[in-house]
Amino acid sequence: STMEVAYKQGFLETESQVKTLAQLYATNGIPYKSALIQEKFIDDGIIEKTELALSNMAATFRNAKEYEKAAKYYGIAASMDKDAELYRKQAEAYMAIERFSDAVVAYNKAIDAGVKRKGIVYMGIAEANFYQEKWKEAHAAILEAKKDRNTERSAKAWEGHIKDTAQRKGVTL
Repeated sequence: STMEVAYKQGFLETESQVKTLAQLYATNGIPYKSALIQEKFIDDGIIEKTELALSNMAATFRNAKEYEKAAKYYGIAASMDKDAELYRKQAEAYMAIERFSDAVVAYNKAIDAGVKRKGIVYMGIAEANFYQEKWKEAHAAILEAKKDRNTERSAKAWEGHIKDTAQRKGVTL
């Protein structure tokens, strides 16, 4: 495209020009290239380093299945305004790359920041602890998830699974 040629020849100078190119890549199924452009121009100061810019870039990295970078930028964006939803998204990115202890930290930050959908967050905490074989922590989180009517049914199913697995491992809950 014309925008790509202009970019390669160094003609893109404004935030809106760069954002247009990044959006073009993102909407045409090339999220990785879009995310890299956003990252470069945020680092260069052409795109202002705001919570919105960072969370958009994080989402683009997530769409490109670059969960490590998605988690990093969701965390930076979330910390700018203690945004509970962005901490939850950071935790989900960590879950995708099996960094379960980091996911628990991010999920807890989401709770501390007042996340609205607590049941889903407690389900995530339970799952992350389960995969670390932290049965008591997983069970405590699943009990919290059962209190939310949106997650009550799936939490009940998980509760049985956690109890059975812990018992097989010789742990009493």
